[in-house]
Amino acid sequence: NEDTYLTLTFSDWGRFFSGSFTYTRSTPSAVTPPTPTISITSPANNAVFAAPANVKFTVNAAVSSGSVTNVSFFNNASKLGSSQTPPFNFTSGALGAGSYPVTAVATAAGISATSSVVNVSVVTPVTTSLSAPAAANNQFSFNYSANAGLRYVIETSSNLFNWTPVVTNTASSSSASFTTNILPANDFYRVGRMPNP
Repeated sequence: NEDTYLTLTFSDWGRFFSGSFTYTRSTPSAVTPPTPTISITSPANNAVFAAPANVKFTVNAAVSSGSVTNVSFFNNASKLGSSQTPPFNFTSGALGAGSYPVTAVATAAGISATSSVVNVSVVTPVTTSLSAPAAANNQFSFNYSANAGLRYVIETSSNLFNWTPVVTNTASSSSASFTTNILPANDFYRVGRMPNP
């Protein structure tokens, strides 16, 4: 449906007009659009969340010329969702317990690129319970049940009404421990699981 104009300069008609020829054309060859780049910047690989988890994914998507027009997020081959506007963040629906190998696909001018896999784990949180405390060598300690990879906060209080955070940590196993020096005043301790980031 469109007129196309070319300028051809024939430089060789072949020997004895055998039918072969050489030419130079004035119009440039078609240029392939550049391939975009994309990486998932958050969450970190092997991040752990408590179920049900609304996980926020952030990416770094760019292309050398033009602009990225779409970023889609996949759990294996299953599409989780997409974003058409920068900065192309996406928050999943409530993910149940399980493993999620997530990739992001950026598209610019019809050309797509896929990020490296970011593995996300969603676990069913256990009830946090404390072991019987122990006191020895002027130190007070106790263990508490946890999910490896989830964050917990230990708080202290002198009156059971006003609580102050002492330490926040990420559990490395199903049992975590806490130790502190024994102080002259009466102190109470409690442990709580931090919300998903």
